[in-house]
Amino acid sequence: MKMQNIIGRTFTMDLDGTSVGIYMTDENKAVFIDTGEGDSRELIKFLRESNIVPAAIINTHLHIDHIGNHKALCDEYGVKIYTSPIEVRDRCSGCSDFEEYLVANCEEGKDIIEGVEFTFIPTPGHSTGHQAVVTPDGVCCLGDSIMSMSKLRKSRVPYLFDSENAMKSMKKLLNTDYPYYLAAHNGPISGQEIKNTIRANIEKEESLRQIIQNIVKKAVNIDKLEIQVMKAAGVTNPETRSYFWMHDSVRSRIEELIRTGLLEIKNQTVFPGKKSHGR
Repeated sequence: MKMQNIIGRTFTMDLDGTSVGIYMTDENKAVFIDTGEGDSRELIKFLRESNIVPAAIINTHLHIDHIGNHKALCDEYGVKIYTSPIEVRDRCSGCSDFEEYLVANCEEGKDIIEGVEFTFIPTPGHSTGHQAVVTPDGVCCLGDSIMSMSKLRKSRVPYLFDSENAMKSMKKLLNTDYPYYLAAHNGPISGQEIKNTIRANIEKEESLRQIIQNIVKKAVNIDKLEIQVMKAAGVTNPETRSYFWMHDSVRSRIEELIRTGLLEIKNQTVFPGKKSHGR
């Protein structure tokens, strides 16, 4: 277990596959941006040996792989957890372990936490209240608003709660300009690389929408459509195709095409929408 310096006082650490951000407010006080998943005892041991004291936690969102060490840090150090009000409203069941420490005050723009000014950029889509968090060094911690290139290549159907807002968030991030970005999985991305990475994420979304439209040339039951989309996207493992989050993610994209009129649905049957005939 080790910390990797990105720039200035901003570091990252891999905690069981999640790249968390760490901003050192001084020589031994740290603000964590997410806490990953993994062995809390090992993290506490590392912090003690490194003489690092967590001062606060800021969350991009409250999915399980971003809150895995929250309870341990709250119990050991009494830290508060800052995130968006929407994310707290729609939090996952695992948040009950540290609910008393949650502070729902992260709004769009700048805010002072532990004497340090952070910038918050709402990026809903992967979750309802997802946000990117920018450290004073200009490191934009992206959470799961986009995937790194290496992760994107492996992911057949990236998880999204809201396909429409996810695409809007990606396009919003295209207009940002920071020296470094931190993807939740597989780490730092330079400012020079980020535009291509975001565009690749957008292209992935567009290709998945096209897969759905290609399948719906004639009426198809929505449950069967979900399975067909997974297969066409390359999800070959039947067990993976059974996961609820996989179905939710595919359904989110289908619902977006229905909202835009490219598809229509009646009695659980999906068929081409009026807009699709004019393509």
